Amino acid sequence: MLPLDSPRWTQLFHVYGSAEDMPEKLRALEMLDVIEWTPDSLLESIAAAIYHQGDPGTASYAAVPHLIRIAECRSPAEKVWLVYLCGWIEGARGEARPEIPVDLKDAYFEALGKARNMAMELLSSPRGDWVKGEYAGDLTYMFGAIAAFDGEHELAQDLSMFDILKDSYETTMAEEA
Repeated sequence: MLPLDSPRWTQLFHVYGSAEDMPEKLRALEMLDVIEWTPDSLLESIAAAIYHQGDPGTASYAAVPHLIRIAECRSPAEKVWLVYLCGWIEGARGEARPEIPVDLKDAYFEALGKARNMAMELLSSPRGDWVKGEYAGDLTYMFGAIAAFDGEHELAQDLSMFDILKDSYETTMAEEA
């Protein structure tokens, strides 16, 4: 895992440019009493940088092991957000995205294995411990994350579009009624 005090962060990038700000954000995330994903939250700020509109950068691959490390000691309600984010990053990884730098690969894939285990643990825990909104949506995101962790990137991408497809379907049905 890339240490948060490593100068290597300045050589990595996210959607806004250099990732030199990411260690500070990850430290701050770890120090929060409760991790939430709201429009003005720290997690939203991190996600916007490392996964803006499905666009991971090299900093995303360095951040994932830290996100999973942080998730390991959090409640299911907090852990779920970090698992989703890591699943979305992995699901978006592909030919058009930057390759994982060689020095980050081992920690990244080790973290994905841990994230998959966390996802399975969440699925086996009481629904109220981790469900954040509509149950079908939460299950779809969780299944999408697991698909990504298992290397099924196309399926993961399809599942990540659930809300958009659902909204489109509901709009079409309302117009036809």
